[in-house]
Amino acid sequence: MRRTWIVSGFLSGIIAMMTMDSCKHGQCDSGEASVHGSSRSHNMGKNCQSCHRPDGEVCWLIGGTAYDSLSGIASANVTVRLYTQPNDSGELRLTLEGDAIGNFYTSEDPDLSAGLYPTVTTADGHTSRMAQSIRTGACNSCHGVTTEKIRVH
Repeated sequence: MRRTWIVSGFLSGIIAMMTMDSCKHGQCDSGEASVHGSSRSHNMGKNCQSCHRPDGEVCWLIGGTAYDSLSGIASANVTVRLYTQPNDSGELRLTLEGDAIGNFYTSEDPDLSAGLYPTVTTADGHTSRMAQSIRTGACNSCHGVTTEKIRVH
């Protein structure tokens, strides 16, 4: 009887340790960033970080959807750049490719703490710049909710 209890206690301890190791507690699991031509993303226009956050799915530190300002449809294969100063000046912190259905996302941390200035360029060279700095990468938490969608043309 004693041997059964020892083995049972040992197995319970192993299972408890395995469970603790699998718990993320605020950590982000990184994933592959968006790339031109890919169509594996989803939920265009939604706040990516409502699911892709610490303790959620793969964590996107920057994520959003860009739209063509003339047609209103998602803009395929944009390029997003984040600078430390407005109007494409200062240090370029991150260049991110948008995918074929208009979404862009990455788990790379560009350090938004001091604020960065986004520039979005379409595949045919049209550019839109934000005049204000951002301190969050949850682009669709404002764009399409409290402010205009990210529109470029």
